This record gives sequence, C-alpha cells and structure tokens, in this order.
Amino acid sequence: MQSDSKYAVPVFLIPVLKALSPSIHNKVLRNTYLMRALTMIPTIAGSAIGVNTDFSFLAQSPIMGSHIMLAAMIGLMFAASATRNSIGGVILLSLFTFVAGWWLGPLLQYALQFNNGTQLIGLAAAGTGIIFLHWQARQR
Repeated sequence: MQSDSKYAVPVFLIPVLKALSPSIHNKVLRNTYLMRALTMIPTIAGSAIGVNTDFSFLAQSPIMGSHIMLAAMIGLMFAASATRNSIGGVILLSLFTFVAGWWLGPLLQYALQFNNGTQLIGLAAAGTGIIFLHWQARQR
C-alpha cells in the first residue's frame, strides 16, 4: 500500500481522495478516527466481562468453539458492512468490538498473572485510545 499522500491509504483510493475537497477529506478522516476511538468503549467492556468469564467450556470442544466464534465475528463484520450507512451499522460495529473484546478474555487472564499485568494492559489500551484521538484531532 504505497501512497503519495501524507495519509496511509490504499493506492486505489488516492484518486477518490484527491477528487474530494480538503475540508470533506478531513471531515471523513476525523469522523473515522473518532469512531475508532469510540469503539474502544465496547471493546473495554467486552474485555472486562471476558476476563471474568470461565472459558473452560472451550476445553471440551476447542475446535467447535473456535469455529462458532469465527462465524460470529465474520457474520458481525458482514452485517456491519451491509448496514454501514445507518445507525444499525454503528450498533453492529459496537457489538463486533464488544465480542472481540470478550474473546480477548483468555489472553488478558494470562497477562494479568504477570506482576505488571495490569500496567501492561492499561498502557496498551490507553495508548491505543490516545493514538486514535490524536489522529482525530489532527484532521481539523
């Protein structure tokens, strides 16, 4: 994905973005980064629930559990994409990020066993949110 623009965008989108006025281009990017920052909220909520979930049911049938989760995630991605221009798309995107956060539960449970596990997780989450908010603020 090479770009002659100062933004990291796919090459096939460059002519479209060049055709847009700078104010529209900045508004689209600002809204995109704001949405990314806001989707951290359901991700954090899902991961908080995932940390407190007992995932031992997956030990009985790990392949089936993984396939069900994969089907749910792909289904939510397609549903959010199909309804992207409505409030339903925002709700499905939030649900997708919630489920993705919930699925991080076992990884977070493992990380929390370290002495500085809470610091690692907090720093990663805060850093991600700050980066998205920074990108959103740059588009003014």
